[in-house]
Amino acid sequence: MNRSTKSIISMLLCVAALFCLVSCKGNGSEQTAANNTPVPVTETEIPAKDTTVPTVEPTASGTEEPTPEPTETPELTPDPNERPDPVTVEWLAAELMRRYNAGRYLTLELADYSDIMDRNEDTDLFFYDNQLEIDKCRLYGGHRNVLEVSRGETGQIDVVSESESEITVDVWTTTFVIDDDPISGDSIGTDFRITVDKQRMVIIAYDRPYECEGYYRNDLKPLAMRYRNQGMSWQDADKKAYDELYARLESEGY
Repeated sequence: MNRSTKSIISMLLCVAALFCLVSCKGNGSEQTAANNTPVPVTETEIPAKDTTVPTVEPTASGTEEPTPEPTETPELTPDPNERPDPVTVEWLAAELMRRYNAGRYLTLELADYSDIMDRNEDTDLFFYDNQLEIDKCRLYGGHRNVLEVSRGETGQIDVVSESESEITVDVWTTTFVIDDDPISGDSIGTDFRITVDKQRMVIIAYDRPYECEGYYRNDLKPLAMRYRNQGMSWQDADKKAYDELYARLESEGY
């Protein structure tokens, strides 16, 4: 084989080798490109966020109740024993005896006199006299089943003395004591003397100068005056007289 033939053969072999090399490279690039191609991602359906504010159904407690219609306020019945304005001497006298007899027959308790009478040296025995009458009813039974005690009539008022600040009067007044027997209601009459402070319209002195019988004139006042004259204070003398009369009431019934 000559030299030219060898050269041709060598050239053909080089071309074939080069062709094979190019073919292999092309196949590798296509494979790499295929491997590097991104896989399409399928979108997952995500539910949209619900921004609607939920409606809360009203409960029974939250149910709006209908507004009640305004009702008429009943008129208050005035108290017939309430202190009037203005106050008169007649009213003071009648109310004094109403409370005296209400404690004696109805409540069996000493009434509150603070708005009509001061408790002082000249009125203190009135309170002890009222208390002794209450004690008697508690110990030995009182009036029938009393339902009401009310003011009665105030009789003639005789002025004993009067100044710019005070007035002293003799007065006679009645008190109605009503019980459960419609026929047997009593009217109790009492005569007494009071001194009234004209500025405050309050009783500042009390006495029973014309009483024929009873604790006040026959027992309580003479005994208390004896102890006062012996040098005791009016508070101690009046209390000592009451204590002695209460002890006698328990033991003797009077």
